[in-house]
Parts: sequence; structure tokens; C-alpha cells
Amino acid sequence: MSINKIYHNFTSIVKNHVKYHFNVDPFLQKKYIIVHVFKFIIILSTLFLMSCSGVTFSNWHFPYTMDVEQGMYITKSQYKQLKLGLTKEKVAFILGSPLSQYLFDKNQWSYYYQKYANNKLNYAYTLTIIFNQNNEVIEINKTGDDLFAM
Repeated sequence: MSINKIYHNFTSIVKNHVKYHFNVDPFLQKKYIIVHVFKFIIILSTLFLMSCSGVTFSNWHFPYTMDVEQGMYITKSQYKQLKLGLTKEKVAFILGSPLSQYLFDKNQWSYYYQKYANNKLNYAYTLTIIFNQNNEVIEINKTGDDLFAM
């Protein structure tokens, strides 16, 4: 069905409605028709613009939620400085103090990072550093997303 047919059908319905209710004044009839046609045009144009916008309702959120970053972001240069044999003090100087120390083993440090966008987890990693009894790095483990993909 074309837009012209829809428009003419709508206007004929409105005209019949107006004739039935406003038998007295032709000015009121015209005003009523203009107001209703204007409302119809606004509704049609709104629907058309919404369909052209490209915004899907699954990606549209109300109210707006901002991106949230949690944990310690580790840069590529910081990661390159980590080597086996570094002391706890040097690791703390390079990366900062850890967010978590394993409760049962003080020689395990963990650095976490998470990034949320639109209430969805987009990016996360964990960097775990394990020390020996002499407080030297013996193992570096990274899990999760690539550290430098962002």
C-alpha cells in the first residue's frame, strides 16, 4: 500500500468523522482536519526517522550507563619490564602493589583488570606473579583476554 493511499484513506476517515460531529461550522471542520492530518504526518515521520537511524532497541539503553574499568591496567612497557628473578620491591615499583595477595600463600600476587561497557564485560585479564622463598619472581602467569588488545 502506497503512502498516497494511506494518506487518502486517513483523510477520508477524518472527513467523515468531522462531518458527523461538526455539522455546524465549516471552519471547525477544517481546523479539526488540519490538526489530525498534522498529527498523522508527525507520527509517520517519527516512525520513518526511527527506522532510518540504525539504532536497534537491543543496543539502546536507558538510562545511559557509562563504561566502568576496574582493577589495575598494565601497559605493554610495564609488562616487558617483568622478568624472572626480580624482587617483590622491584615488581611493586613497576606494577604497583597488588590488588590481591593469595590468602594462604603470601608469595603469590595477582593483578586484575576488567572493563564493562553497557553493563557487559568486554575485556578482562589476570596477571599472577609467584615468588620463591627469597622473594624473587619464579613464575609469571597471565589469563583471560590479551593484555594489550585494547
